[in-house]
Amino acid sequence: MEVAGVLEARAKQLYNSGYKTLAHLANANPEVLVKSIEHLSRGQARRIVSSAKMRLAEKAEALQEVVEELLKIPTDIPPNHSSL
Repeated sequence: MEVAGVLEARAKQLYNSGYKTLAHLANANPEVLVKSIEHLSRGQARRIVSSAKMRLAEKAEALQEVVEELLKIPTDIPPNHSSL
Protein backbone atom coordinates (compact mmCIF):
# COMPACT_ATOMS: atom_id res chain seq x y z
CA MET A 1 0.00 0.00 0.00
CA GLU A 2 3.04 2.26 -0.18
CA VAL A 3 2.16 3.17 -3.74
CA ALA A 4 -0.43 5.84 -4.45
CA GLY A 5 -3.60 4.39 -5.91
CA VAL A 6 -2.88 0.83 -4.80
CA LEU A 7 -5.39 -0.45 -2.29
CA GLU A 8 -5.57 -3.93 -0.78
CA ALA A 9 -7.28 -5.72 -3.67
CA ARG A 10 -4.93 -4.22 -6.28
CA ALA A 11 -1.94 -4.94 -4.04
CA LYS A 12 -2.98 -8.61 -3.90
CA GLN A 13 -3.31 -8.72 -7.69
CA LEU A 14 0.14 -7.21 -8.11
CA TYR A 15 1.69 -9.54 -5.53
CA ASN A 16 0.09 -12.61 -7.10
CA SER A 17 1.44 -11.49 -10.50
CA GLY A 18 5.00 -11.40 -9.14
CA TYR A 19 5.30 -7.73 -8.19
CA LYS A 20 6.26 -8.42 -4.61
CA THR A 21 8.41 -5.39 -3.80
CA LEU A 22 8.50 -1.67 -4.42
CA ALA A 23 11.52 -2.24 -6.67
CA HIS A 24 9.50 -4.71 -8.77
CA LEU A 25 6.83 -2.08 -9.35
CA ALA A 26 9.28 0.77 -9.91
CA ASN A 27 10.95 -1.23 -12.67
CA ALA A 28 7.78 -2.63 -14.18
CA ASN A 29 6.74 -1.99 -17.75
CA PRO A 30 3.26 -0.39 -17.63
CA GLU A 31 2.24 -2.28 -20.79
CA VAL A 32 3.10 -5.59 -19.13
CA LEU A 33 1.17 -4.55 -16.02
CA VAL A 34 -1.92 -3.85 -18.15
CA LYS A 35 -1.70 -7.34 -19.63
CA SER A 36 -0.99 -9.00 -16.26
CA ILE A 37 -3.54 -7.28 -14.01
CA GLU A 38 -7.28 -7.48 -14.62
CA HIS A 39 -9.15 -4.19 -15.01
CA LEU A 40 -5.99 -2.05 -14.99
CA SER A 41 -5.89 0.81 -17.48
CA ARG A 42 -2.71 2.10 -19.10
CA GLY A 43 -3.06 5.35 -17.18
CA GLN A 44 -3.38 3.52 -13.87
CA ALA A 45 -0.39 1.34 -14.73
CA ARG A 46 1.74 4.38 -15.57
CA ARG A 47 0.70 6.10 -12.33
CA ILE A 48 1.51 2.98 -10.28
CA VAL A 49 4.98 2.70 -11.83
CA SER A 50 5.61 6.43 -11.44
CA SER A 51 4.47 6.41 -7.82
CA ALA A 52 6.61 3.37 -7.06
CA LYS A 53 9.67 5.07 -8.58
CA MET A 54 9.05 8.20 -6.51
CA ARG A 55 8.54 6.21 -3.30
CA LEU A 56 11.67 4.13 -3.96
CA ALA A 57 13.71 7.31 -4.52
CA GLU A 58 12.35 8.77 -1.26
CA LYS A 59 13.31 5.64 0.65
CA ALA A 60 16.79 5.59 -0.90
CA GLU A 61 17.31 9.25 0.01
CA ALA A 62 16.23 8.62 3.60
CA LEU A 63 18.61 5.67 3.85
CA GLN A 64 21.44 7.76 2.39
CA GLU A 65 20.86 10.35 5.12
CA VAL A 66 21.10 7.61 7.77
CA VAL A 67 24.34 6.31 6.21
CA GLU A 68 25.86 9.81 6.17
CA GLU A 69 24.94 10.34 9.82
CA LEU A 70 26.43 6.96 10.81
CA LEU A 71 29.69 7.70 8.97
CA LYS A 72 30.04 11.25 10.30
CA ILE A 73 33.13 11.66 12.48
CA PRO A 74 32.07 12.89 15.91
CA THR A 75 33.45 16.29 16.87
CA ASP A 76 33.65 15.39 20.55
CA ILE A 77 36.10 12.48 20.38
CA PRO A 78 38.20 12.33 23.59
CA PRO A 79 41.90 13.11 23.11
CA ASN A 80 44.36 10.25 22.71
CA HIS A 81 46.08 9.17 25.89
CA SER A 82 49.19 7.44 24.60
CA SER A 83 50.38 6.69 28.14
CA LEU A 84 47.40 4.43 28.81
